[in-house]
Amino acid sequence: MGAEATHFGSSGVVVALATGVAADTVRREPKEATDGVAVAVGRSRKPGGGRKCAESHDEELVTAFSALIEPDTMGDSIGPLLWTSQSIRKITEKLALLT
Repeated sequence: MGAEATHFGSSGVVVALATGVAADTVRREPKEATDGVAVAVGRSRKPGGGRKCAESHDEELVTAFSALIEPDTMGDSIGPLLWTSQSIRKITEKLALLT
């Protein structure tokens, strides 16, 4: 998109309107290409950005949550997918009591 914007001689606004992408993104692409910043195809941001998962902040979170829903779980205990018969409302109430 940045190459197209350069080809048209615009500041990226025309290409941004045509593709639905932010104009800042279109303007940034030619600079990233010349600086050697590699952005994966189909991505608008570099890998590794964004909010970290909750488990990385609290290592006991997974075991505490598992203990909370364990009495009402169904499914293969070895497999990664479990079902619970508890509603989200009930789980939320239990979590509120813990805090």
